[in-house]
This record gives sequence, structure tokens and C-alpha cells, in this order.
Amino acid sequence: KDGDILAATKLLEPGMRETLKLTAPTKEGVYEYVCTYPGHWTIMWGQMVVTKDVDGYLLANPQVKLTASAEGEEHAQHQHGKK
Repeated sequence: KDGDILAATKLLEPGMRETLKLTAPTKEGVYEYVCTYPGHWTIMWGQMVVTKDVDGYLLANPQVKLTASAEGEEHAQHQHGKK
């Protein structure tokens, strides 16, 4: 019920999956996301960029790398407990 939280999932056990669907903000900007499970925030975090001009944003921010989902793959996965 916090206005800063756009979406959340329940706690998942190893091997479980859940799909998180949300409507991105309409205001252009950089929105951070993080896993709030204790200790996970150090590796499970990132940024969602909302922009009308992806090419222009990437030209202005050459250090940005596209993720699997931004490149059009259906799912980016993180699996716990698997090496």
C-alpha cells in the first residue's frame, strides 16, 4: 500500500516461479527495483528506464546495457540454489 512500490510478489521457494506484471509509470525517468528478501538486495536490484526515445537514451547513456527482457526475450530468470 506504499506509493513508492509499483508491484511485488510473494516469497518464492527454490524451484518456484511467479510472473510479475505491472503497468510502467507514464512519467519518464529511472525507477529502481530491488529484492527485499534479507541479503538479496546486494545482487538482486536494477533500474527500469521509462523513455519515449530508447535510441536517444542509449546514445546519451552508452554505459547502459540492455537486459534479456529489454532485448525482447520472453523471460529473464533468476534461480536460487542452483549452480
